Amino acid sequence: LIKHGVSESLRQRMMAAGRQFFELPPPEKLKYTGKHVLDPIRYGTSFNSSVDQVLCWRDYLKVITHPVLNFPESPPEL
Repeated sequence: LIKHGVSESLRQRMMAAGRQFFELPPPEKLKYTGKHVLDPIRYGTSFNSSVDQVLCWRDYLKVITHPVLNFPESPPEL
């Protein structure tokens, strides 16, 4: 990322916090499994594990931050 106005130190802290979230135990991450597409915080995977072959596994964390900031409780750095 270049010319975005976000400092390198902030970018590094954000990346570290994201890694910490994905290193949490599964039960902790599953608290944020999305029930609805408009949930302010949604954790999930990019495929249906009961149907799809695993070709490209992608877990995700989507956080809607506008108009209200919503963040997972753990890790606190998020």
